[in-house]
Amino acid sequence: MNKINCSFSLDILPKRSTRNSELISNSDGIGKDGKLSDTPKVYLGDLLNSKEFQKSKAKLPIPFGLTAENKVIVEDLFWMVDILIGGLTGTGKTTLINSIIASLIFAKRPDQLKFVIID
Repeated sequence: MNKINCSFSLDILPKRSTRNSELISNSDGIGKDGKLSDTPKVYLGDLLNSKEFQKSKAKLPIPFGLTAENKVIVEDLFWMVDILIGGLTGTGKTTLINSIIASLIFAKRPDQLKFVIID
């Protein structure tokens, strides 16, 4: 990897970062990686009871979170051919899978939904 000489500061993360951030560089750009300790919690029940999720026309609706404007992001699992869920230990992969299953059960009747889970 080539070294990047920058005359400007890359201090773009707030000072409340809980771990050392590291510089990331690739051919598309440069940035800093870090985890914020005081990110707001988003509860699945709030997403499932939102008007965006309730009025969604998706065949298999999944709420993915909130935008910066506090609008619920709802995506359709039907159009997602493959999903790769990856991350470090303790970052919420299992919670995401459980939330996807719970949202599908919440949105559909038993006669509308069948599961095949392969691990």
